[in-house]
Amino acid sequence: MQYAFQRLEDIPLVAQVPAPRTKPWGTGHAVWCARNVLSNSNFAVINADDFYGRETFSALLNSIHNFSLPSTDDSCIRGAIVGFRLCETLSDHGTVSRGICQLDDSSFLHSVEEWSEIRTSGGVVFGKNSQGVDKELDAEAVVSMNVWAFQPSVFQALEKGFSQFLDTAEDLEKDEFYLPAAVDNWISSGIASFQSRLATSQWMGVTYREDKPKVMEKISSLISAGIYPASLFN
Repeated sequence: MQYAFQRLEDIPLVAQVPAPRTKPWGTGHAVWCARNVLSNSNFAVINADDFYGRETFSALLNSIHNFSLPSTDDSCIRGAIVGFRLCETLSDHGTVSRGICQLDDSSFLHSVEEWSEIRTSGGVVFGKNSQGVDKELDAEAVVSMNVWAFQPSVFQALEKGFSQFLDTAEDLEKDEFYLPAAVDNWISSGIASFQSRLATSQWMGVTYREDKPKVMEKISSLISAGIYPASLFN
């Protein structure tokens, strides 16, 4: 097992760390920091604090196999995302932020946009788009919960994107280089192609303290049903 650490000072050689910066650079930078241990094979990226379900990882492995097959365009970044239905990723105790995905007719990712302050009101889902405009959302929309698969060639694109971020960010003390935003930029630029699969298992997460009892109850039910053992580390 190897570890990679996200360090503020780990930036492209052409850039300098702003002195006041104290928070991490974001999820795009976090993946780039693993470049020295993931440079020789395809790999997956997930959040450490989310419960995705066994079926999600099976779908992710199948996606890696599919984009690992020979391609006629070696210059294109190929990858995959396993998404979830928006209505299954909300909290009863406050707002959430999610990457809203748009898919084409072949279930390839067309775009992903970060929405914030997503909540349910009167049975309808609302949220603010990247421009801060409050709008109604489709409860069945596919969202990114950071379940990705990549090729090693992605590190070069991440380095370029992170360098551009450092040059253009409005507030280098607080702004972050987000992985979904990087993927969206590659797709819109025509240099990337990402397969999309919809998760068949339910996502669970503790966004607020009040979410914890519900998550514990659901995991207990999975153990009682024999889907998971009582202890994962025997």
